[in-house]
Amino acid sequence: MTKALAQDVLIVAAAPTESATIPTPSEGAGTPGALLLVGGIGADGKLAEAYQDSTVDVVAPGVDVESLGINGSGTVNMSGSQYAVAFVAGQASLVRSAYPTLNAAQVKHRIEATAERMGAAPPDHQYGWGMIKPAAAVSATVEGEASATATGGSGGGGLARTVAIVVVVFILLAAIALLLLRARRWARGSDLAAGELEESGPPPGSARDETASQRQTGDDAAEPAVGGQRR
Repeated sequence: MTKALAQDVLIVAAAPTESATIPTPSEGAGTPGALLLVGGIGADGKLAEAYQDSTVDVVAPGVDVESLGINGSGTVNMSGSQYAVAFVAGQASLVRSAYPTLNAAQVKHRIEATAERMGAAPPDHQYGWGMIKPAAAVSATVEGEASATATGGSGGGGLARTVAIVVVVFILLAAIALLLLRARRWARGSDLAAGELEESGPPPGSARDETASQRQTGDDAAEPAVGGQRR
């Protein structure tokens, strides 16, 4: 990693967890390369792992990520930082392809600057700069960035690069959209469960149930009797 950082390479890696004992590489002063530490996140906003405080730079989908099963046997939902790292690494490739004149540090800055903010003022101690936004990373104007123009190149190579960027951006956006959809379903399911519990009334034997029974018994006792029988 040290050699890669010395060659203007952007290293995308998982943020260290609280139990990690292996030292995490760091950017030395004047190092051409850059290090981007990623945390996985789920639809409910919870992190995939217990990361060390203030080590996450950005977050990406990393919980219940849909993937192919072994030997192509259907799909399975998988979780872990490695899935979030894959999303961000793909985004970094898109940015470097769209802006070939940017160095590693500038690519890292663009990814962080275009992320959707989460938590407190960025960088948040849990979510860093927030959830990645691939489309914004290749199209937005970033404040404080030296003049950079997106290029598709020329000839067939430029067309192929443009098509590849569009395809990968679409895949990344679809994955993030799926995460947001699951978040809405999770929230709606919680609301419905709370409503059903409220409508079902107190469980038998509870304090509220006993109070209601006592009230009903009192009403029956107060009802006048006619001909030795209650009406």
